[in-house]
Amino acid sequence: MVHFVYSSLCKDEKLTSVAMNVLLAGPDGDRQIDVLVKHTHAGIQYVTAIECRDYAAKLTVSHVDAFASVVTDIKASRGVLVSRKGFSKTAIQKANRLGIGLCVVDNADAVLKGLVVQVPLIVKVVHPTLEARTLVASRDTARKISNSAWTTINDVPLRQLVIKELRDGRIEHPDASMVMKWSPQDLAPPFFIRDAFGVPVEVVQFDVTLHLNVWYLFGHTDNLPDAITQTEVGGAVCNVFMPDRFKAGINESFSRYEDRAEIPIRDNNALIGVYTPDEDGSVTSSLSTYQLEGVL
Repeated sequence: MVHFVYSSLCKDEKLTSVAMNVLLAGPDGDRQIDVLVKHTHAGIQYVTAIECRDYAAKLTVSHVDAFASVVTDIKASRGVLVSRKGFSKTAIQKANRLGIGLCVVDNADAVLKGLVVQVPLIVKVVHPTLEARTLVASRDTARKISNSAWTTINDVPLRQLVIKELRDGRIEHPDASMVMKWSPQDLAPPFFIRDAFGVPVEVVQFDVTLHLNVWYLFGHTDNLPDAITQTEVGGAVCNVFMPDRFKAGINESFSRYEDRAEIPIRDNNALIGVYTPDEDGSVTSSLSTYQLEGVL
């Protein structure tokens, strides 16, 4: 869970790398680090060691002392101790004196419900389908070509290219379902498809009609399935991280609307996200992380 959080931050805050279960040399032998984060600023590399403790009770000052020894041994720039249940008062005092960061990381739904936080969330789902008309040069009527082969040009499925262009922003996300003519930007002639035996067949021309199916999901952040929160002890910000792949549970906890105007809240009162399918058919969110200010 912590590794996922910092991997998400790596995209947003230009962290150099995030690694899990790392061994680093210390004066008395190797020290094991749960999550190691590196970033470079002004030409200097900084290393943050993160220790994760999933205990049933709050972490105590002894846990802070033990982790401080690890941070010193590996000469880390900073240490962060993570707990699911929080920290004792003396642990917080000791960590502040030693400059060790304290964080609470947990499943978002439980944390946000406990904080009575219900931030509205509108999710636009853009789901593409396509129709292709492919003309080949072969005059061999006995040649067998499968249905899927007609939409796989130069060994690349056309739907995969559509999704890539959607995610790269080369196809603009519409606000309502639409139909358009489309040609892939990343394919160059000569074009071919393959017959049932894998033999290339020259493609003279292919035309693609793209259907961009759009609908909306509306709900609240405290019902996000599998989301994760990270709360810095002593701060007033709760970071919420949505996993790259979400389960179908969002369809159960969020209401579906075919028209944006039907959603019972104004856009400026809600967080906005966009979901598009991955190349393998799963769904990925562009709203990977956001902050809820002043909720603690």
